[in-house]
Amino acid sequence: MNLLVQNKEKKIVTGFISNDDGEFPQLSIYDHYIQYLTFSWIGSREISIPADSLFGYRTEIEVHLKESAVTYYNPDMKIYYLITRRSRDRLELKSLVGKQEQSIILRKL
Repeated sequence: MNLLVQNKEKKIVTGFISNDDGEFPQLSIYDHYIQYLTFSWIGSREISIPADSLFGYRTEIEVHLKESAVTYYNPDMKIYYLITRRSRDRLELKSLVGKQEQSIILRKL
C-alpha cells in the first residue's frame, strides 16, 4: 500500500510504501502544512484522511481499501501491460505482447 502525505492543494509532500505486514513507519505530524494522508493501492479505491484532526494525538490508523477493479476474463490468451504513467486520477498501460502496440488509459471517476 502507498501513503501520500499531501498539502492543502493535495500536492505530494512525501510518500511511503508499506512493509510486508502492511505497516508504515511512525509519522510525526507537527506542521499544519500537512493536510491529508492518502492511502492507495492499484485496483483499490484510495482513501484520504484529513490530517488536522490528528494534531496533538498519538493515533494508530487501520485502513481497508475497497476493490475498484474491473475483471476481464479471456481464457484463450493473456495480455501483459506495462504501466507507463501513473497519477492520482489516471493510469496509462502499454501492451507488452502482440504486433500492434496497444495502450489503455484508465481514469478515476
